Amino acid sequence: MEANEMIQTLYRQMNQKNLEIERQRVTIVNMQTTLANMDLEYKDQEQLMSKKLNEKMCQLALYQSFLKSKGFDLSSSCLNEESSDAAARLCDLTEDLHAARRAGLIEADMSNCSLEKTCSSSLSSVSNHSTSTQTASERKINPSTVEYRRMLDKNVNVDWGMLVDRITKETDQQASIFMQQKLKCATTEQKQLIFKATLEQAYELMTNRFGNFLIQRQLELGTPEQIEALVQKMKGHILELTCEPFGCHVVQRALDCVDETSKASLVSELLVRIPETITHKYACHVWQKVFEIRWQHAPPPPIMKHIHQALEHQWDRVALDETGSLVIQNIFENMTEADKRPILNEVLNNIVPIAKGQWGNWVVQHVLEHAEKSHDREKAFQIVIDESVQLSMDQFASKVVEKALRIGGQQFMKKFIQYISSNNANSRPRMALIDIASDQYGNYVVQWLINNACEDQKVFICRLIKRHMVSLRGSKYGQRVAFLVDKVLRNHEITTYPTATGNSNGASC
Repeated sequence: MEANEMIQTLYRQMNQKNLEIERQRVTIVNMQTTLANMDLEYKDQEQLMSKKLNEKMCQLALYQSFLKSKGFDLSSSCLNEESSDAAARLCDLTEDLHAARRAGLIEADMSNCSLEKTCSSSLSSVSNHSTSTQTASERKINPSTVEYRRMLDKNVNVDWGMLVDRITKETDQQASIFMQQKLKCATTEQKQLIFKATLEQAYELMTNRFGNFLIQRQLELGTPEQIEALVQKMKGHILELTCEPFGCHVVQRALDCVDETSKASLVSELLVRIPETITHKYACHVWQKVFEIRWQHAPPPPIMKHIHQALEHQWDRVALDETGSLVIQNIFENMTEADKRPILNEVLNNIVPIAKGQWGNWVVQHVLEHAEKSHDREKAFQIVIDESVQLSMDQFASKVVEKALRIGGQQFMKKFIQYISSNNANSRPRMALIDIASDQYGNYVVQWLINNACEDQKVFICRLIKRHMVSLRGSKYGQRVAFLVDKVLRNHEITTYPTATGNSNGASC
């Protein structure tokens, strides 16, 4: 019994989380991008430390030249040695310099012409040595490897078009990360060059696994003119982008960043194919973003009017769809009463078939728990009671019954127990309670009742079931209920003497 219950629970959880997998995948990619950005920042700090070391090298050369001009023997030092050896001698030379100053051999003024010439000559030597070393190092680098760390310097010119090509043609994640990082620290001129390069291949980047993040970053950090230019590139392609696994994220980001006029223009392209896109695997996320928009200027565009015209008398089908179920729940949570009323009416008129759906049962549960109008909730609860037998014995609708029992309170539970324990609940002389207790899915409903009802109701149900123990024990699923009934009645005295309350159809707490 416990194993079957566990399987049922896991199955429900799996169905509930299937739709979250895509968003979780995108979240993981975002986390990877963030970690890569942090790595670039660390490398940037490393580059700054390298620059400081070079400055110390230059100071070393100045000290060497100056001390030579004063007659000190520095033959053991050589400017052409490796930078590591020169750095190691820096401390010794500095101490010599301080000692000379203390001895009065060096004057305080170090700005004479001969020293400037000597320093200039020394710096030239160091520069030539550094240049030759860098050239040799560059020869070792693979020509196909881009030096992203060096290019983070504001003064370095980069072929942005080449990087965009690497993203679109080679799906280069590092190129995308670098360009996103560069947008944070680049000059205005460099940002414009980056934007110009990306605008030429905007659509290809929007549909690229890593390029879409670059476009999203430009929508966040771009100027109003740049954002408008990107929107113009998107216009005419909204349907394709919305139904694309990476493009749909760009459309969602655009709806967050652009002005209301552009938002209305983008949404208008979605209204052409509402039935196909509202239940699409990727487009449904864009629709949910549309429903979450808070329009500041009245009146807002008549989006829901077009949706109702396209989906009139089809909302039950939408509710039964995997993504359509989420869309309807999103509408219930974010739209006005007037906007969601036609949908709510169709759902209430088709509760039974919707509740039996793998995804539709979540819509009915949402209505039971969150409907704003009390009469809507009352209608839904009453339908659950009237159709309790078939709903309790359905794989998915039984979850709706359990939800209603859980949130309906004692009054609803009493009505439910009275209905399923009466002989007129179905066409058979045996009460519906026994049929439900013997069912593959209904037995869970009865077990829930026994475990959660008040003491009087619990005993009342168990005494009714006790009369049919032979039938229950002969049933694979009824055995579970029979075991629970025996456990409850173990401490209660059972008598068969007829009493006034023995034929009652319910119990009160």
